[in-house]
Amino acid sequence: MSLDDHCFAWFVLRQTCPFLNLVTEQVFARYVSRTCTVRFAGQTLGSLLAHDLQGDTGDRRQDPASRQALVRHHASPASYWADLTRAQPPSFRFQPSSFVPATTKAKLLLKLCDAPTAHETLPASQRNAGTIDTTTRLIQVFFQSGPEADAERSRLLHQAHFVLFQGQLRSMRLPSATFNVADHQLSLDWRRLCDTFMRDQFKCRYQNQHSVAWWRNFD
Repeated sequence: MSLDDHCFAWFVLRQTCPFLNLVTEQVFARYVSRTCTVRFAGQTLGSLLAHDLQGDTGDRRQDPASRQALVRHHASPASYWADLTRAQPPSFRFQPSSFVPATTKAKLLLKLCDAPTAHETLPASQRNAGTIDTTTRLIQVFFQSGPEADAERSRLLHQAHFVLFQGQLRSMRLPSATFNVADHQLSLDWRRLCDTFMRDQFKCRYQNQHSVAWWRNFD
């Protein structure tokens, strides 16, 4: 845990012996469960979004006048949320839930969860005032049933998505990822995820050192 060179731990210590392999993977599993976030966002979601969530992608929520007009125009939280998300389609954030099976931790399960700031609150004077729980709505949209939705989710798995791990953000394809529609879960190979991150980190370190050496030789 005290090592600051995660590349060394993953590519060297982990390969030294079975015991250090076990210890290293336990530590990285802890990092993954605490710091990993997978986010689906952008135009890749266009075909998956329900009809009432498609439309103009301009962000009108930043305009106070437009925001107040939306609140006055709608009588229910549901229609208010639909209009807001039509202005800017939502992103879908998955965070670690558990490892399966518990013995080998072969796969990491991630649950669809709401962003901390995604609960919109209606004014007290507004009819049906209260907090709009967007998590349920996002689940209904992302895990909608039907062959077309299944095909779009399958397509998403073959594209790059945002992955946050240990404070580093990458756009990458999810290793061995699958969706469990019934349980609203995403599963992936977290060891390959760590391998991709550490390999990229090592590559950036090597390129940076090479660049510094080149400039020194140039001087």
